[in-house]
Amino acid sequence: MQPIKIEQTITIILISLTSIGIGSEIFYFYIPYWFDHLDQLNFSLFSQFVVRILSFIANILVVIGAIRLMSMQEVKFLKIFRFPLYLYVIQTVLFALTCLFSKEFSFFIPHEGAPFYILPLRVVNAAFVLLITYYYLSIKKIPTYERTTRKVNKSARFFNRIIDGSLIILLSYSYIDLLSYGETIFSSGSFSNSNNYWLFPLYTIVYYLVLELLFHQTIGKLHNNSFVKIEQNRFGSILVRTLTRFIPFEPFSFFGLKGWHDGFSKTSVVKIDTLTEETDDSILDDFLNIEKL
Repeated sequence: MQPIKIEQTITIILISLTSIGIGSEIFYFYIPYWFDHLDQLNFSLFSQFVVRILSFIANILVVIGAIRLMSMQEVKFLKIFRFPLYLYVIQTVLFALTCLFSKEFSFFIPHEGAPFYILPLRVVNAAFVLLITYYYLSIKKIPTYERTTRKVNKSARFFNRIIDGSLIILLSYSYIDLLSYGETIFSSGSFSNSNNYWLFPLYTIVYYLVLELLFHQTIGKLHNNSFVKIEQNRFGSILVRTLTRFIPFEPFSFFGLKGWHDGFSKTSVVKIDTLTEETDDSILDDFLNIEKL
C-alpha cells in the first residue's frame, strides 16, 4: 500500500473512532460525583477528569479537521490531527501496559457490565496503533522541500518539559488508580503489589520512547513545532535519549552547552521555521527527511 493511501486510511479511522467516542460520551455522559462532594476529591480522580477534558479537546480538533476536509473535498492528514493522534496512541499503549500488570482488568476481555461494543472497539484500537507504528517507522523520507531550521532555545524546551511532565503525571495517576481495584500480577505480599507508584518511571519511559520514536515529537513539543533530530540509529538514539533522562540532576545539564539526554544520544531538538515552497498539511510535511535536517 502506498504511503498516501495509508495516510488516508489513518485519517479515516481517526475520524471514525472519534465519532464513536463522541457518541459514547453523549450516551454515557455523567457528572463526576465529587462535583457535589468536593471533600472526596483526590488527585487520581482529578487526573482522570483532566484527561477526560483533554480527550474532549482532541475530539473537537478532529471534528474541526473533518469539517475542513469536507470543504477541501479530499482526504489527507492535517496538522490539527496531531494532538488527537498522539494522545490516542499514548493512551492506548499505557492502558494496554496497565492491563498487563492487573489481575482485574484485561485489554481484550471487557469487565462485567461493559458495553457490547468494547471488545471489537479495543481490537480496532490495537490494530490502529499497529498500523500507525508500521507507517511512521517505515515512512520514506523524501527531501521534497528545502527547510529552514534552528535549535529550540532553552526556555522553550523547559516549557516543553513542563507540558510533557504534567501530562505524564496525569496519565500515570489515571492508570495507576485502575490497579488499586484489585491485585497485580505480583504476589499479594510484595511491595510492587501494595504500592503501584513504581509504575511512574515505566510510564515515563513508554511516553517518551513511543512518541519520539514514532513521531520525532512529544505532545509538549507541538506548541512550537519542534522535533527530535536524529543523527544515528533511530531506535537506539531514542532509547538512550529516554533512559538518560533518569540520570540524577540531568535537567540541570541544560545550563551547559548541551543537555545530557541530547549529548549521549547524539540528538537535538530543532524547530521547522519556514519552507521554500508552499506545502500541504499532510503527515509528510514535517517528516520529510527529518532525521537529516
